Amino acid sequence: MESDSVAVNTQDFGKLQHGCEHYKRRCKIRAPCCDQIFSCRHCHNEATSSLSNPKEHHEIVRHDIKQVICSICNTEQQVGFTLLA
Repeated sequence: MESDSVAVNTQDFGKLQHGCEHYKRRCKIRAPCCDQIFSCRHCHNEATSSLSNPKEHHEIVRHDIKQVICSICNTEQQVGFTLLA
């Protein structure tokens, strides 16, 4: 009996494509300015600069990003910063 599901080999897990043309990472961001999810701040800026209404054009302030979403499990959590001493 054939199955329509596709099995993912765990050895190939690290080879899965994540991210965008700007960054290859396994998380997305929630833009605080428009509350939409993007692969990165550059993708956000490209998308909003191409909106038909010029009044809707805006850029993200990268330090304002507070939420990230895991591309593997879709868990949303706060941005974590590591302070180096």
